[in-house]
Amino acid sequence: MYFSVIIAVVLLYFLQSRIYRKKTTKGLSYEIKVGKPEVRAGEAVDIYEALANQKLLPLPFIKVNTELPEGLYFQFRDGENGGQREQHVQSIYVLQSYQQVTRHFRITGERRGNYRIGNSKLLTNDLFGLNPTAIQAEALESFSGCDLLVLPRLYDLDRDFILSRGIGSSPDPASRMTDPMQFAGIRDYRPDDPMKRINWKASAAHSGYMVNIEEPTSPKGFNIILNTQSRPIEQDPEKPSDPKSIDDCISTAVTLLYHAMDEHIPIRLISNTLQSEKKPKEGYEAAGWHPLSEDETGKKLTACDTCRTRTDVLRTERLLAVLPEIISVPEQVFLDHIMENPYLYTASEQYPGRVNLIMISSYFSERMLRFHRYMESQGVAVTYYIMSRTRSMDDIPEEIRIHYLASFHEKGR
Repeated sequence: MYFSVIIAVVLLYFLQSRIYRKKTTKGLSYEIKVGKPEVRAGEAVDIYEALANQKLLPLPFIKVNTELPEGLYFQFRDGENGGQREQHVQSIYVLQSYQQVTRHFRITGERRGNYRIGNSKLLTNDLFGLNPTAIQAEALESFSGCDLLVLPRLYDLDRDFILSRGIGSSPDPASRMTDPMQFAGIRDYRPDDPMKRINWKASAAHSGYMVNIEEPTSPKGFNIILNTQSRPIEQDPEKPSDPKSIDDCISTAVTLLYHAMDEHIPIRLISNTLQSEKKPKEGYEAAGWHPLSEDETGKKLTACDTCRTRTDVLRTERLLAVLPEIISVPEQVFLDHIMENPYLYTASEQYPGRVNLIMISSYFSERMLRFHRYMESQGVAVTYYIMSRTRSMDDIPEEIRIHYLASFHEKGR
């Protein structure tokens, strides 16, 4: 009798083993959805993972290893997973006939980019737990993944940047451009004021330094120059060695684009990189990215059409979200091209004459100093947003307006 039971168990084992090997993944579907298709870097979004057994055969064991691409991570409540940021999480299910289970996660986009979610691995087993079968979710007969576009983070220009003029530094003032021809009175001197703004006659009369109060300039178009080189000398001349610094540059550019829209200032962005082959949204072409000009260097530079509305900026930042980490031309060639063809960078469809420039870069170089003096001689004002303070400020002329990303923010990334 015992021998008959053993034979029956062995036969049952091999029979169910064969059935599960052939049928486990049949009628098994996997779907993952995201709560919204776009999120800004640093913000969280919900995703929903659904696993369905669409057949009569029950599945006694399924382990799902849900993995996120680099740049995304699961956001757990305090105490879960020890408060760690994880890129993968495991779930174990038992699925009855024609049963579906859904699990909800919350994830955060750490870096800009277009991410494909759905790279999950499934491990199934039979009734005895002795025949594991592994399969990628994408290999199932019914699979549906999703895309998530992480937009660049936005900065607070007044809080996150400091304006340096060679002697000390201070929080960046609310108005970023003033007109020395629009005199509005005098006030006491502050350490962050440039020496050229001191009113010497008024200082003598008041027995202390006094400076002229200048009214902000009326809105005028300006263009953004985005340098994708992260150091003056790169190990790889075609790839920035500090991608996070380039992310900071792109975030600054997007922030300035929206700031310009709030001031009703038309603006255009030009960068020494190539267009991305990724298309995060329908209407990619309508965003107006194209080579700057037809000359050899201009073909390697990317420009966007003039942004006039917040919708224009949104289209532009969707492309900045997937801007490749490629240096199409080095900084020196880029600056030389600006000086040789200033009309390509300072022309405006709305304003007569030349518009001013804002240069965003990871660093400030000697070449930029020479570039600044030349553009100033041509009547073009250049303001700088710099992500690193590695260069000594003692030898930078005080009249050059450089906004440095605050060190506390860099440490907090």
